Amino acid sequence: MTPTELASRTQRALDKRGLDLCEHFLMCCAQVESPTPKDVFCRFAMTLAKDDSRGQFTIEEFNAAFARLVARRLLVVISADDLQRLEDPSVRVKYHIDDVDFSQEGHEIHRVVLEEIYARPVKKTPFRGVKR
Repeated sequence: MTPTELASRTQRALDKRGLDLCEHFLMCCAQVESPTPKDVFCRFAMTLAKDDSRGQFTIEEFNAAFARLVARRLLVVISADDLQRLEDPSVRVKYHIDDVDFSQEGHEIHRVVLEEIYARPVKKTPFRGVKR
């Protein structure tokens, strides 16, 4: 796939869900880095997206996109109540208050977006995070 095709496929997949590229980069970060402490999450995403031919964003843009994803409940910031609701002890030990992770909906949307971008199935993994 050429860089132009990649950019076009990405934009179409994101447009269908009302997402933008900066938000997509944050969701990619959640896929590979979560759970991640909130205070470094946007910087991690910015580093992962560095030199991506589809676009570059400032830390302020990442912070604003992060706030939008949290407001849409596609990403969550873990609370003390969330930790108590995690049933599996092997999962619970991975989380801390103020960590960032996908919501169940965000997890599924990201999987479908990746399938559309890369035109191949993405393994459907069970969601083990916080259910709200």
